[in-house]
Formats: sequence, structure tokens, C-alpha cells
Amino acid sequence: MSKSKDEYFNFVHVLRGLASLIVVWSHLVGWWLPVNQATSNLQGYWENLIVRPFHLYQNGGHLGVLIFFLISGYIVAHVSLKENSSRFLLKRFFRIFPALFIVLIISYIIATFSLRTNLSIPLGNNATELKDYLYSLFLLDYPLGTPSALAVTWTLFVEILFYLLTAIFIKSTKKDPLKATWYFIIAINIIIILSSINPIINRIAHYAVYLFFVLLGRIIYLCEKKYIPLFESIILGIVSLFCYILFYDYLYPNSLFNESSHIIYTIIMAIIVFFIFKIFYNKKYKITTFLGDISYSLYLIHLPVGTLVLNILHKNGIPFKYSFLISCTICFIVSFLIYKFIEKPSQKIAHKLINISIFKNK
Repeated sequence: MSKSKDEYFNFVHVLRGLASLIVVWSHLVGWWLPVNQATSNLQGYWENLIVRPFHLYQNGGHLGVLIFFLISGYIVAHVSLKENSSRFLLKRFFRIFPALFIVLIISYIIATFSLRTNLSIPLGNNATELKDYLYSLFLLDYPLGTPSALAVTWTLFVEILFYLLTAIFIKSTKKDPLKATWYFIIAINIIIILSSINPIINRIAHYAVYLFFVLLGRIIYLCEKKYIPLFESIILGIVSLFCYILFYDYLYPNSLFNESSHIIYTIIMAIIVFFIFKIFYNKKYKITTFLGDISYSLYLIHLPVGTLVLNILHKNGIPFKYSFLISCTICFIVSFLIYKFIEKPSQKIAHKLINISIFKNK
């Protein structure tokens, strides 16, 4: 592996790990504490040192999500230049759904156990019957408006929309990346403009608006690798960011510039953090590699497993600082097991399947 490729993967890995940790913190501390009418000095320090000074939305959790979106746009741009549409979608399918399937099974078991033992249902699980888990598995809960079994999967729905557009425009991207990126922008605009036609399109539009932000990652990659000239990249970035802000304010009125939410500050911070790590981080450490590897599984599993552990320990009078440490440790262990025994084998299966003739066709 060349030095440049090493640096590329190091930069991506550390940001993945960082983003997942921010989301875990925001949920297991910033969300769990008020729901359970509890307090902790840990949250106080976090708010005083990080959240308030930088005006972060959702206790910083939204920052982690936006970083994930930038990473996705960056990586998918890299991958799409090497694959045809069928190979691309096959790899993405095996990247997303096997781990999601396992986590939803775990979530169902935990929810059932919690009901039978008088514990609170884990945060982010609003499922009331088995079919809600099936809808959540295929991410149909968002366009259909059914209860979600795993709240964090709304970002996966955004990812799937981006994958579909990438597959549609994959040939155009190889021929003319600049023109293809404009196609992305036009397509997203059309989805949002048509949002008033029916409830399903309206729900899709509420997630499709984030695609403008994902596009920023794509634009950064294509500019860096000189597929698109700098000036055109700047124009694309400005247009994409403008559309994101414009349509976000349209779909979520009075939230973007609201003093109590600070979403606009979080958007700016996500871009700054992305560029800082991209420009200055090129080292490889075992801890960042580990966190990057398990980031997807950790992102999925931390709500059902993490809140179950917190609920049990809280019920037994264990102080939150110890409960949180134990909860995170168990989440890391479970995430590693899912990564090792589900994610990695699934990716190997995908690589074997792409050798089948149907996926080799351009």
C-alpha cells in the first residue's frame, strides 16, 4: 500500500472512530440522563467545555452524524470510480444489512427482556410489534412512517438514498465527474420540490435534504484527486451547502437558525473538524484503527446494549460514572464481536459474489 493510500485510510479511520464516540456519548449520557431524571458531573463538564462553547446541537451527537455523512461522501466517491453499479450496490448491501440484521435481533431480545423484567425499553426503540422490526431492517420505517426499532438507522436511510443515486450516476461519474455531481444536485432538488405530492415522498424528502451535505464529502474527494478543478469544486460546494441550508429551513422551519438548537454552528464545526483531520492527521495507531473498525457496529449497538446495561445498573443503585464505564466496555466488546464475526465475513462474501459474471458486466 502506498503512502498516500495509508494516509487516506488513517484519516478516514480516525474520523469514523471519533464520530461514533461522539454519538455514543450524546446518547448514553446526554439522552439517557434526562430521560431517567438523573444527573452526572460528566455531563456537566461536557456541556461547559464542549457543547456550550461550540454551540453544538443534540449534545454533540449531530456533529458526529454530520462527520459520518462527510466521510461517506468522500469514501463513496472513491469507490464509485472503480466499480460498476451492480458491484457497488452489492458491496454496499453487505456492508449495511448483515450487521443491522443481527443488531435488530439483539434489540428485539433486549426489548422483550426489558418488558418482562420491569426495565425501561432501551432508548430509540419505538417498535410495538414484530413487523416494526422487519420494516426497520429494510429501512422502510422512515418512508412509511412506522415506529422505528432502532433510532440511529435514520442516517442509514440517508446513506441508502445516496448509494442509489451513486449507482444511477456511476457511469456519468466516470465520464464526467463534474456534470455527474450536478446531476446529484438536480435529483435531490426534484425529490424535495415534489415533497408535497404525497406523505411518502414528503418523508423521503426530510431525509434526502441531508444528501446535500453528503455531497460535500464527494466534492472534496473529486477536487483533491483532481477529477474536478478547484474553482468548479468551490462552486459545487457553495451550491450544495446553500441548497442544504435552504431546503433544511424549508423542511424543518425555525430550527436551523434557532438559538436553542444551534444547528448552523454544528454544520460549520463538522466541516472544520473534517478538514483538520484530513489535512493534519496521517498517523496510524492501534486504538484509532480499532475504533474505526468497530465504528459501524458500535453506532448500531450502543443504544440497545448500552441503555440496557445502564438501566440494570441504575436500578441496582450503581453510580452513573461506573455504570457508564461498564456500559461502554460491554458495547465495545459486542461491537468487536459483530465486526469480527458478522461484518468481516459479510464483506468476504461480497467480494466472492462480485466475481460472478452478472456483477462483472459494465
